[in-house]
Formats: sequence, C-alpha cells, structure tokens
Amino acid sequence: MIEPLFIAKTEATPKVELNNLTNRFLISGESRPENVTHFYAPVFNWFHDYFKSIKNSTSQINLEIHFDYFNSTTGKTMYELISKIKTETLSKGNSFKVTWKHNKFDEDLLETGKELSWLLKVDFEFVALS
Repeated sequence: MIEPLFIAKTEATPKVELNNLTNRFLISGESRPENVTHFYAPVFNWFHDYFKSIKNSTSQINLEIHFDYFNSTTGKTMYELISKIKTETLSKGNSFKVTWKHNKFDEDLLETGKELSWLLKVDFEFVALS
C-alpha cells in the first residue's frame, strides 16, 4: 500500500497533499523553488507508484491546484504532471479533472488554467476565491 505524501508549504514552495486514503490530491501556495525538478520529483514518483498500485476502477481523480503565484518552470512542470496523470488515469478506466482555484482578481492565473485545460484536453473546474 502506498503511503500519503505531505510536503509543508514554505515561502517558495507549495503545500502538497497526496492522500490516496482520502482521495485528496492538492497542490497549494506559491511555487518558485530554486530547483523545480528536484522539488516536484517526489510528486511525480508518488503518482507513478500510486498508479502502479491501483487496479482498474471507475473512480474519479480530482487534482486540486490553488497557486497564489508560480514561475514559468512550475507552469511547464504542471503541464507535464497533468499530462502524466491524465494518461495514467484514463488507462485505468478512471475519470480525471482539475479544480483550478485562483484569486478572483488574478486574470493571469485564470488564463493559465484555461490554457492548460485547452492544451491538455482535460476537464478543469475554475473556482474564483475572494
């Protein structure tokens, strides 16, 4: 059985909560680590192990992303992560969506989410927060 992954939020890195027991998959906060690849490696590894551990099912995977800010390298990494989750999810017979939370006044974050949804052909739910 795969263990949940929790990474605490810092000034430059987001909170990560990947919990297969509660079906909660969350990335939240600012993402501007010095080495984006190094920071997100455990996330990619966790999802790799998670998809190896589950059998075909009909459950839905919902990745919740709530960035206050992220740098361009994080944007590229989110593209790769969402793409990988989509491929693995669909191969297991699951459905996949992203809940993209953003400050209601941050048009840039909203547009980035819309662009990712369009490029990746993934269902995004957009939630504007006060």
